[in-house]
Amino acid sequence: MASLDLITALQALASSRPVFHSEADLQHALAWQLQLHDRQTQVRLETRPRRGIHLDLLVRHDGQRTAVELKYLIARLHTSLDGEVFDLPHQAAQDISRYDVVNDIMRVETLVADGYADDGYVLVLSNDAGYWRPGTRTNLIDAAFRLHEGRTLDGILSWAAHAGAGTTRNRTTPLRLRGRYECQWRDYSVVTATDGRLSKFRYLLLPVQASTMKPPLPAAPSTTRPEVPGTVPSADLTVDAFGHEQAPGVHSPQAGVAASSPTPRGRTTARTEILAAIDAIVTRGIREFASADVIAELRRRGCRYAVGTITTMVTSHMCVNATSPCQWPDLERVDRGRYRVHQSR
Repeated sequence: MASLDLITALQALASSRPVFHSEADLQHALAWQLQLHDRQTQVRLETRPRRGIHLDLLVRHDGQRTAVELKYLIARLHTSLDGEVFDLPHQAAQDISRYDVVNDIMRVETLVADGYADDGYVLVLSNDAGYWRPGTRTNLIDAAFRLHEGRTLDGILSWAAHAGAGTTRNRTTPLRLRGRYECQWRDYSVVTATDGRLSKFRYLLLPVQASTMKPPLPAAPSTTRPEVPGTVPSADLTVDAFGHEQAPGVHSPQAGVAASSPTPRGRTTARTEILAAIDAIVTRGIREFASADVIAELRRRGCRYAVGTITTMVTSHMCVNATSPCQWPDLERVDRGRYRVHQSR
C-alpha cells in the first residue's frame, strides 16, 4: 500500500493557496487538494474516534488509513491576493502552542497504536519564525516542547519547574511520546504584506508510524491540585492521550496499552487481545458470553487491561447494535448483558 504523499499535496496547494484565513480554512483546503490529487482518496473532517474527541483529517488512500492533525500558528499579517483580503492576528502564546503540537503527536500515536489509523502525520504551518529558530534565551519554561530546526522530540516532555500556573493551566500533564521525531522545516510560500514586507510561511511535517513506536512509557505523574470534596484527589489521577483525567487503573479504550500477542500488522491493541480471548471462549463451545467472561479470559491469559476498558470495548466499540456508534462490527448483543460473535466475522 502506498503511503499518503502529503509533501506533494502541500507543494501543489502552495501555488493556489499561499495563505489561509484560519486553521479550519487550511483543513478544508488540504482535504480538497488531496481529493483533487486522487479521486479515489476518501477524506473525512472532524471524525470522532471517541466521544468528545475530534480528529482533523482521516484519509483513506490505497487501502491505508492516515490520521492527520493540523496546527496553523500565525503572526500578524495583512495582505490581499486576487482581491481577497487576509487579516491574520498575532497569536502569541508560542509556549502553549508548542505544548499543543506535542500533544497532537501523542494523540496520533494513540490512534495508530489502537488501530483507528494505520499511520499518521502532525502538520504545523506557520509564518512565525520563532517556531523554527532556536532562539538565544536560556532557562525557558517550554524548553522540552521547542520545535526549532534540528530539534528531536522523544520520551517524556514536561514544563520547566518555574513555569507559571497561568501558562500551564489545563496543560499540566507531562507528554509521553513513543516515537522519535526530528524537526525539519520546509518552505511553503512567501506572501507580500500590504506594507511591502515579506512574510515567509514554512511547515513542519512529522510522520507517525507504528513501526517506529516503542511500547507505552510508564505513566508520568500529574501535577497535584487542591482537593475538592467528593472527588478523587488530583494526585491520584492520570491523564490519557486525549487529555481526560482518569482514576488509577482506568484506561481509555483508545489508550493503546501494550498487549502480548501480535496483530497481522505487527502491533497489538485492546481489540485484538479481546478478540483472541473471545476466540478461546468460543472454542470451548460457549456461543454466548458476558463481558465478565471476556475479562476473566483476559486475566487468565495474563493481560492487564482495566475492567472499564474491556467492558466499554465489548458493549460499545465492538458491538454492532450498541446504543453508541460502533467502530468494529465484531459482536452483537443477544440479550441484556449477553453477546455473541457477529456473523460478519
